[in-house]
Amino acid sequence: MIFKFMETLFLIPLTFLLAFGAIILFGKKLKHNGATLALSVAGFAFLLSCIHLIAFQETEVISFEWFRTGNLAIEFSMMIDRLTVIMITLVAFITTLVLIYSRGYMRHDANQSRFWAEMCLFAGSMTGIVLAGNVPTLMIFWGLVGASSYLLIGFWHQKKEAAIAARKAFTIISLGDALLFSGLLMLFGRFNTFDFQTMIESSANMGVPALAMLLVFGGIMAKSAQFPLFAWLGWAMEGPTPVSALLHSATMVKAGIFIGLKLFPLFLASGILPFIFAIGLITVFISSILAIFERDIKKILAWSTVGQLGFMTAAFGLGSVLAAFFQLVMHAFFKALLFLDAGNAMHLNEEKRDLYSYDPVNFRKARIVLFTSLIGILGLAGVPPTNGFWSKDLILETVRENSQIFFAIMLVAVFLSAMYSFRWFFLLARPVRALIVRPLMSLRGVPQGTTKQSIGIAAPLASRLGLAMTQIIDDEQISHREHKPLEHHQAFELPFNMLFSPIALSVLVLSAGIFLPIFNIWLDGHEIHFDIGLMSLSAAIAGAAALICYFIYYRESNGWLKALPWLGPDYQPKFLNTSIGIESAYAGVGNSAIAIGRFLYKIDRQVLDVMIDGIAHFGINISQSVRKFDIMGIDKVVNKVGSAGIAIGNIHGVFDQRIIDRMIKIFADGILALGWRTRILVNGVLDRYLAFVVGGILFLLVVVELLFLAVK
Repeated sequence: MIFKFMETLFLIPLTFLLAFGAIILFGKKLKHNGATLALSVAGFAFLLSCIHLIAFQETEVISFEWFRTGNLAIEFSMMIDRLTVIMITLVAFITTLVLIYSRGYMRHDANQSRFWAEMCLFAGSMTGIVLAGNVPTLMIFWGLVGASSYLLIGFWHQKKEAAIAARKAFTIISLGDALLFSGLLMLFGRFNTFDFQTMIESSANMGVPALAMLLVFGGIMAKSAQFPLFAWLGWAMEGPTPVSALLHSATMVKAGIFIGLKLFPLFLASGILPFIFAIGLITVFISSILAIFERDIKKILAWSTVGQLGFMTAAFGLGSVLAAFFQLVMHAFFKALLFLDAGNAMHLNEEKRDLYSYDPVNFRKARIVLFTSLIGILGLAGVPPTNGFWSKDLILETVRENSQIFFAIMLVAVFLSAMYSFRWFFLLARPVRALIVRPLMSLRGVPQGTTKQSIGIAAPLASRLGLAMTQIIDDEQISHREHKPLEHHQAFELPFNMLFSPIALSVLVLSAGIFLPIFNIWLDGHEIHFDIGLMSLSAAIAGAAALICYFIYYRESNGWLKALPWLGPDYQPKFLNTSIGIESAYAGVGNSAIAIGRFLYKIDRQVLDVMIDGIAHFGINISQSVRKFDIMGIDKVVNKVGSAGIAIGNIHGVFDQRIIDRMIKIFADGILALGWRTRILVNGVLDRYLAFVVGGILFLLVVVELLFLAVK
């Protein structure tokens, strides 16, 4: 009975994929362009996953034969363990909330049916990855996730930036897919099976090739945006904000980390965990630097996702499945919340994405956006009592148990993550004066780095002019990274469905930390020890970052800006355009490949082709010479021998016909004539016969006498 019940989990990806097909075919005829169907399927998936989460008893592998080639059976397989039931519930839950939010966010879009269809494909592909129990099943849904992300990142493909971003992201993801598939094929060669559970059971005795797991981790790095394959996540911000929320919280980027945790015994046996930890640590620092200097409201969150994934990878590299997976789940709540709030902020500010161009007055229409954003930022920065505090503290505890040096380095990373978190919030929530004084100073010829405290007339004049001054801000400065998916779209009041999901997620960010003991019982079983000193240190680091950001970005303190000018609004480092040189490295690799290709092309045309052409011409010349020798020499001899043979044959024919044949004919005719002559003698007369006998006897006597005389 348990076996049959577990099989129903496959209905989750199946219904999402069927909804995708139905909306593609009949979307404009369906209610709300397919939104009702998509929401119904997401709600069904969440309900079914909750039932399985509650009823889960033990790990099950469910499979059926798909097709057979020779002795190899290709099966469709589901591996259902504790990680699977938690993850699929998380995916279904976040998908439901994001789709509820999307009903308001996308209501002005002209291609709503395509949006709902592609979101169903996205969710169905991710749930398929979660359930996958063998290589063929995983690669099918892994590829579908990449394809659906390409469609959603380039959803507004009429924008050149979106189309280019989709292609660039898909290129990096496809590279990772190739690495993953290569590694899994190497594992198949070692274990002679595609089944993950069988591989894990056999790894203890047979060992695991390190190269195979490095290739598998290469696929994880690309999908989960780890150094150096992380730049695509910044490009992905060209898609609609609900896509970003789903992609960053519960799908796509979490797929790589999840598969890594699911195959953790193989990674452990291969001995590459220190390399994985190093990659995670490097990723955390690079992404934090990018987030601290970024101005784009969505890109800051994108780089923060890369950093949080780096924390998960570091915990994974230290061998703590509990710390990595708990961070994965907790991160889903506050990251989905922050992206939904970013979408609300963009709607309230005419779809602008530059935080320095936002008008705080617009948030008076929806103060709840700032409130829920603050909760999400507290979770991202790891401030108690949010869920991010407990997951971050668990990772710090894991690092401290392994190395004091790396623990100190990780504390710096925690500080940087808190810095970009509070910077994002204080830029969003800063008072009106920050927007009024700066354009005034610009108009009066004062350098942008000068603050309001250093100008006597700026503040009073700004207060008299009020909000009218905001209209004088230079259009080019305001429209930095401006995002207008629809020309007819205007800022509008936020509907309830765009507020419900952030409120629900805010509650979870504040309370989900209580699930840590349950996670520990399910995944680890060891007693958790909370260090009050470490928790206080972590909170103090976050508090210090919050204080610095408050004075720099909210109060715009002259002293802080002078001390740290590179944190001011006018400092825009060039490395942001290349993701600290990573995109330049991509270009360098690509250009190097092109240069090598051109060099090989020249070698081929100027060396190999010349050699081959020379050999070919030499062969042609030899064959022509042999042909001439054959025609002029061998053929002549053969022809002459043949002619001589024909002549001899002709002479022989004449001799045979005219001499031999005539001699034989004469001899035959003579015999015939003699016969006829002797025939006359045989006439039946007795006297004649006696005369012949006597004559013959006398002839013989004469002969004998002659012989006798000759002998004497």
